[in-house]
Amino acid sequence: MTDFDIQEKLIAHFNTLNLASGCAFLSDYSETTKEYGNVSYPNKPFDMPDDKRFFVLHFMPGEPDAVAIGEGSPTRWEGLFQIDIYVQKDYGEDEVKAKYDSIMELFKRGTFIDNTVDINKSYRLTPQEEIDAYKTVVRIEWTADI
Repeated sequence: MTDFDIQEKLIAHFNTLNLASGCAFLSDYSETTKEYGNVSYPNKPFDMPDDKRFFVLHFMPGEPDAVAIGEGSPTRWEGLFQIDIYVQKDYGEDEVKAKYDSIMELFKRGTFIDNTVDINKSYRLTPQEEIDAYKTVVRIEWTADI
């Protein structure tokens, strides 16, 4: 198992956002790719939706450390999983807050994803306006022993 497996587990967990929140935040699901059309996945092609409502996922692993001495000992990985939430500019923060609250619940501290990835902390950075969108960044700090 490698850090790519951790990335897959975090993304798969994010892809349950609609089920966990009861809202249709993720849209345009493709049976072929098993991905949502309004989500920019790492190193995958993405066309920005016309309504300027989408998510961008970033996986940022840190340098691994040995957890114990000896053959077969796990390696500890720590890193960030970042979710950028984009909505239309000048539209208000109700939609942003609903998406943020749902992501925070999905990735709350103490969540253990697939018996591998432990969520340590989730928080948001200062929102910012871009050319024609409003962006809120959510960071999730995680640890995994693999």
